[in-house]
Amino acid sequence: MNDQTVIATSPTIEILNLLDAQVPDYVSAKRRNHQLGGIIGKLNHELMFGTSNKRKNASAALEKLGYVLD
Repeated sequence: MNDQTVIATSPTIEILNLLDAQVPDYVSAKRRNHQLGGIIGKLNHELMFGTSNKRKNASAALEKLGYVLD
């Protein structure tokens, strides 16, 4: 059975407010709770379809989580 969590609100601000030292614990906690996929999906959606500001912030949040964007 695949557990998936839908993320209704943007996680961008929460992620951007993390200190660099907090990122590994944040990712681990979200993976344990099966939320990381939903968070990445939400950020990708904002990156593709959001306003200019949302795209910029989503890109920064993904990079902070370790996803390299070209």
